[in-house]
Amino acid sequence: MTPVRRTLSLRALVVVILAVSAVHVTAIAVYLAAGLTRRVASLAVETAPVFDLFAQLHERAQALREAVRLTIEPLPRDSAARFARAAEARRRVAELGERAVAEYAAVPPPMRVPLARADDDLSRLQNVLLEFAALLELDRVDEAGRREDQADSVMGDLALHLGQAQEAGMADLLARERSLSDAAGQAVVVLGWWFVSGLILLVAVVLLIRQRVQRPLAELEAGLREVARGEIHTQVPAHRADEMGRLAALFNETTRVLRERAQQQGRYAAAGELMAGVAHEVNNPLMAIASLAELRLADPGLSPDLRTELDQMRGQARRAAKLLSGLLRFVRPSEAQVGPVDLNAALARALDLLAYRFPVEDVTVERAFDAALPSVRCDGARIEQVFVNLLSNALDALRLVEPPRRLLVRTWTAGDRVYAAVSDNGPGVPEDVRRRLFIPFVSGKSEGTGLGLYMSRQIVREAAGELVYQPDGARGATFLVRLPAAESQTAAARPAPTPTPRPTPLAGYAVLVVDDEEAIRRVIALYLERRGARVATAVDGADALDRIAEAVPDLILADLKMPGMSGTALYQAIERDRPELVPRVVFLSGDLTQLMELGEDHGVPPERILAKPIDLAELETRILRVVGGVRET
Repeated sequence: MTPVRRTLSLRALVVVILAVSAVHVTAIAVYLAAGLTRRVASLAVETAPVFDLFAQLHERAQALREAVRLTIEPLPRDSAARFARAAEARRRVAELGERAVAEYAAVPPPMRVPLARADDDLSRLQNVLLEFAALLELDRVDEAGRREDQADSVMGDLALHLGQAQEAGMADLLARERSLSDAAGQAVVVLGWWFVSGLILLVAVVLLIRQRVQRPLAELEAGLREVARGEIHTQVPAHRADEMGRLAALFNETTRVLRERAQQQGRYAAAGELMAGVAHEVNNPLMAIASLAELRLADPGLSPDLRTELDQMRGQARRAAKLLSGLLRFVRPSEAQVGPVDLNAALARALDLLAYRFPVEDVTVERAFDAALPSVRCDGARIEQVFVNLLSNALDALRLVEPPRRLLVRTWTAGDRVYAAVSDNGPGVPEDVRRRLFIPFVSGKSEGTGLGLYMSRQIVREAAGELVYQPDGARGATFLVRLPAAESQTAAARPAPTPTPRPTPLAGYAVLVVDDEEAIRRVIALYLERRGARVATAVDGADALDRIAEAVPDLILADLKMPGMSGTALYQAIERDRPELVPRVVFLSGDLTQLMELGEDHGVPPERILAKPIDLAELETRILRVVGGVRET
């Protein structure tokens, strides 16, 4: 077996994958924000003051050039004009002096010296204008004219220094752009590697999911398909000690339990088949004994002692036959027949089936049946199995306590619900088992299969009811079956009344009795002849066909299990060659499972199927019902 490797659980693995993915996404976001975005923002912040300072200096230079042009060129001739020109020059210089200039510390270092010199040139030009205005006011026109050359020289220096500052600014801007371009290129490379690493991470995640989840799930799905096909020996490998490994281990444990239960069920099925065969063989002599005793009891000349002995013989034979009939009804497979069911009768049959255990195990049984209990709609055979299982569990529990041992079986109604309860004064169900009581393969008994209560609850739920456990004080247990009451049955749905007996009720009827047991044939034939019927007998199916060819009977009473041609083979031959006689066939057998040879949809109605042993009076009633129906049609 492959060793199980210890590794991270799937939950931890998912957390790790999410954490790595979060770090991967966060890292690229942080890099872009701290690298490229910061540089772009820095370029915008640092270049804005440069442009503002340039704009201010350029504006002052333009204004001063205009002031020099208007003030110095041309020189005025009369005194009034000169005074007016001087006032205009002073006004313009005063306006230019009010305009603020940005700090040079905000501009790149290479630009600071030429910009400072340009600022000095502007100040000198202002001084030239002020001197020019003063000379005009003093009427020193010649000296004022010489200031024109000085103004031209200062403006030339201003233009030179502004050009130098512009060149330095352009060089600094180009350097910043190259730096930003390099950062953008580096960011592209980083994004490329980030994308590649993301693909690698994605591939790794896909491989991990495939290895840790998809592969184990595929193996588990394949195992479930095998189990669905009946291969309960299927096992799936548990590669790791994680959630999928534990799931595989649970699957393997489940199939192991299924194998063990299947072996037990196989033994039970074999025992059931053996029981059915033995019951069939035992039922024939039991029926012969009971019927012979019944025939002898009909003799009015019997002595009282002999009558008492024959009556005891008949009673004991019927008691044994009743027990065998209950066992056969419980173990033989049958189709679901849903209809009105009397829970009192179902409980009584279950109690009769287990009655042999009550005196042996010193159990006192109390019955509290509601005589007016309405019927419920369910499968009578399956609900009887539920009660047999509950009663068996109660008896097993009572073994664990000292007498007195009491078993209480009750039925009652409440509203539109019908209740049946099985209570005992045993040790009760342990607390740790109660929570898992109706889970498959969970049992409180060392030899239990763990399926009885689970299947019982499923049967009750299929009938729209519920099976629950109720603790009964400090000791004891109660299992409660709750079912909806069936709707009131119409008179047509009720069983047909038993026909009123006549002195010779079977007079005029021809009956063919087919059975390999001579004692059975003789007893049935003798009884039916006493009731007025004409009786012919046959030892098997082939002999019966010969009798039918000689004379057509009104009813064919055939055993199912016979050597040679069986009852089912006889029925198939009649279906093929004489279909008009099919409604006249009545089966009488100790093992009715032989009907399965005709197929699940064999078409034989229940009123034409009788289980051995049967009371001769009941046999007569059934014959009258079947023959009467045939003649009416």
